[in-house]
Amino acid sequence: MDTSTISTRANGQKIIASWFNLIKTLLGTAVDYKVVTTQSVAASGTVTVDTTMKQIRKVSSSSGSETASTTPFGSTAANFEDGMEVTLIGTSDTNILTIPTNDAQYGVLSPVGDATLQDNFSVTYIYDETAERFIEKCRNH
Repeated sequence: MDTSTISTRANGQKIIASWFNLIKTLLGTAVDYKVVTTQSVAASGTVTVDTTMKQIRKVSSSSGSETASTTPFGSTAANFEDGMEVTLIGTSDTNILTIPTNDAQYGVLSPVGDATLQDNFSVTYIYDETAERFIEKCRNH
């Protein structure tokens, strides 16, 4: 695969998919990932996740600036796998979603505080089954 072609594509989702396909080709293994279209999250609501090990989820609030639940991915342990990664990408400069930091069961831990997701801002979390927490891996803002 010509990587120069990948860098010139306008659609970010295709770039991500192309890189995962390149990794699969190089490693000779399947990379389990899912890209999900935009989910609108209400105040104190949750982002839907499943047991896919790498998830890319596009999100916005349902109305204006809102904060998700203190357990932003819910509290159903069956939906979480140890080591799963969830990347959230904001899709709106109007309907901005904040993911709160909360050191509690199924909460999010971040060294830099809440993640505010406006258009094209992203944050990635890794689930730690022992701690029962989502640990922030990185963000772009």
